[in-house]
Amino acid sequence: MSATEAGNSADAGSSSQSTPNEVPAGFERWRQSLARFTGMGLSDEERAERAKYDEQVKLATDWDRCEKWKSELMTRSPMIIFMLKQLRLAGCEFPASAMQCHPCDETRVGGFSPEHGILMCQNRFMNKKHMEDTLAHEMIHAFDHCRFKVDWSNLRHHACSEHPLCDGQEAAEKAVNEVWESCFRDTRPFDEVSARRGRHEGPIEGWRLVVGGPAEGSR
Repeated sequence: MSATEAGNSADAGSSSQSTPNEVPAGFERWRQSLARFTGMGLSDEERAERAKYDEQVKLATDWDRCEKWKSELMTRSPMIIFMLKQLRLAGCEFPASAMQCHPCDETRVGGFSPEHGILMCQNRFMNKKHMEDTLAHEMIHAFDHCRFKVDWSNLRHHACSEHPLCDGQEAAEKAVNEVWESCFRDTRPFDEVSARRGRHEGPIEGWRLVVGGPAEGSR
C-alpha cells in the first residue's frame, strides 16, 4: 500500500467515528422518544405539542369507545332496543346518526335536542352501563317530544318529562304538583315503572325502569 492510500484510509476511518462531544444519532432518538413519553426534559414548545397530541389521542379513543358501545347497545340492550321500537311506532325513526358522541364539560353526561337528537358525552361515561342508562334517559325525552310535542320552555311539560331540571325548587314543586296525577299514571312507553331506589348511576339518579316485568328490568 502506498503512503497516499494509507493516508486516505486513515482519514476515512477517523471520519466514520463520532467526535468525543458528539451525541450518537441513535441515542438522541431514544432520548427524544423517552422525553415525549415521560414529559421530562421537554422544552415549553415540545411540552405544548405533546399536550396537544395527547388530547387528540384521547378524543379519538373516547369517540371510538362511545361509538362501539352505542352499536352494541342498539343491538344487545333490551332497554335501548325497546325504546328504538317505541320511537319507531310513535312515528319517529331514530337512526344511529341521531345519537352523537361528542366531548363535554363536567356539568353533563348527555342531552336531548329536538333539532340535533341525542348527545352522548364520550368523555364522561364511567362504563357501558352508565352510557346505557344515559341513552335510555335521553330516549325517553325523545319519545315524549315525538309523542306529545313537548314544549321544553313550558315548566309543566318539562316537569312531566324530567322534573329535576325545573328552574328552582319552588317552581319545580309547583309544576310537579300540577301535573303529578296525570303524568304519574302515564307510563308510556313502559307497561309499568318501578320506583325502587338503587345506587346512584348518573342522570337517572338511581331510579330503575322496568320493562315488561321486574325480572327483565332489574339487571
